[in-house]
Amino acid sequence: MKRFKFSLLALLLLSITVHANDSTGYVGVGGVEYIKNPNIAMKSEDLYISKDIIKVAYEFKNLTNKDIRQTVPFPLPKMSIQHDGDFADTEETLNSFKVWANGKAITPKMHVRALLHKGHDEQSELDVTDAFRQCGFSDKEILSAYHHVNYDESLPNIYAKIRAYKHPALYRLITEKDTHWKSQAIYTNRT
Repeated sequence: MKRFKFSLLALLLLSITVHANDSTGYVGVGGVEYIKNPNIAMKSEDLYISKDIIKVAYEFKNLTNKDIRQTVPFPLPKMSIQHDGDFADTEETLNSFKVWANGKAITPKMHVRALLHKGHDEQSELDVTDAFRQCGFSDKEILSAYHHVNYDESLPNIYAKIRAYKHPALYRLITEKDTHWKSQAIYTNRT
């Protein structure tokens, strides 16, 4: 039986909800899809949170005699492009996310998502990432909430791209005066 350690260091200056996660998974159309693998057990989880840093160290145990390759997702909090108030350096959050597996630094893959709400209905969250990409949005533009882009200044550019492409689904979802758009980054690592 093999053991492997998986460590995560994210310089998150955000307030986020943290909970144990002994799941593996993948990023699907609707976001992170968790999978419980009966051949892997979480042996330990060490969590350290301060105002400057969050560190999480997981130790998993392979319950079989064979190597297992799994994807481990690390979703960051969803950020609204219309955030009010003082926020931490969310752009630094994206730039400082680090992962180690078995003591070696590795580069996780980043997935980005664009999510829309119709009006103020938080339950109506729709993943419109593909539609935004079809309109020519880059990952950085999709993650504009993390990059502290001024909402009032960026909104005309958002509408211009959508209008230029004439994306029918986005036309139905977006009103120029009341659009609730969120960004999310999800890091994955296949170990």
